[in-house]
Amino acid sequence: MSRDEWLDYVAKHGVPQSKAGAWLRPNPCAKVGSGEGGAVKDSDIVSPRFLVLESDVLPLEKQLSLFSKLKLPIAMVLSSGGKSIHAWVKLACSTLSEY
Repeated sequence: MSRDEWLDYVAKHGVPQSKAGAWLRPNPCAKVGSGEGGAVKDSDIVSPRFLVLESDVLPLEKQLSLFSKLKLPIAMVLSSGGKSIHAWVKLACSTLSEY
């Protein structure tokens, strides 16, 4: 769905979740994924805008400290439910091959 469609959906129905949690991708994808049942796969990314950095091994404090020291254009930092911190690094790629 488009951004506006998602905003409308979430306002009406709440954040979609499963036992695995809620999932999101930082990059725009094809409207219908090429995976089983239309699931979105990495190959369905249509515009590589962000790279996600994360660690399930380092303590949260170390992850934040590391991200603050990297000389990268970090656009957003968010928690993935307490297990790790995700840093979205802004890319200047125009194609998947450049990504």
